[in-house]
Amino acid sequence: MLFRSRSFHPKAYLFDHGDGDGRAYVGSANLSRSGLSAGVEWTWSIRSTDLGHPMDELFGEFDALFESRYSTVISPSWIDQYEARRQPRTESDVEQSSTDVAPPEPRPVQLLALAELARLRSDGERRAMVIAATGLGKTWLAAFDARGFDKVLFIAHRDELLRQAERAFSAVHPDKSTGFAIGEQLDLDCDLVFGTVQTLSRPRALEDPRLASFDYVVIDEFHHAAAPSYATLLDRLRPQFLLGLTATPYRGDNRDLYALCDGNVAYKIQLFEAIAL
Repeated sequence: MLFRSRSFHPKAYLFDHGDGDGRAYVGSANLSRSGLSAGVEWTWSIRSTDLGHPMDELFGEFDALFESRYSTVISPSWIDQYEARRQPRTESDVEQSSTDVAPPEPRPVQLLALAELARLRSDGERRAMVIAATGLGKTWLAAFDARGFDKVLFIAHRDELLRQAERAFSAVHPDKSTGFAIGEQLDLDCDLVFGTVQTLSRPRALEDPRLASFDYVVIDEFHHAAAPSYATLLDRLRPQFLLGLTATPYRGDNRDLYALCDGNVAYKIQLFEAIAL
């Protein structure tokens, strides 16, 4: 069913037992402007034994939507008509749309952190940590802060984090080459390299002179950096600046994470603080 007048996003399971009894499971509302205002967004869990006549109201609302003049039953013939009129995007369309997208720009919370990172560097500091809740764009912050540096090394302990970081950095630095240091792959000649600590802490990587060529190093999930696997790696790196990213600076073994960033916390913000900005 289509509902062309406004956004349409209800998800509901309605069980009518035929004897006046029943139950409904309704939910999955979006926290969006439309979802909180004019859009059709249901979030409801009721039983026929609840006070009033909630099932009657629910079935009545369903019937009103289903019989609406804006609704269309999606049938095999409708799908055939849709396929006939649909214009698939070609590869050239995709390439063109990618060039039309405006380059990403920092959010307000990221601008504050970037300003503090720049101040620390102007004061001669070479290491800093940013503490920010999950979802506040720490990886994007690092990508923005890396502007002006020639070679960047992004270190994490999971491949998935590296793949996500590569997409963010490539968007901010479209003219730079990218590579990975994962498993047997060791692309240390690239401008932007994304490597696991497991690979970079092996003798093959540690003995490679190219490891000292990176002038900007990012350590994601920085609270792991106090582990022994990072110690030897950090000794081989010679960056102009090292940035640690974490949602929490605390470790269960009480190792001093702040010492690894020379005591510099460039910025600290939690989720609700960011929402208020």
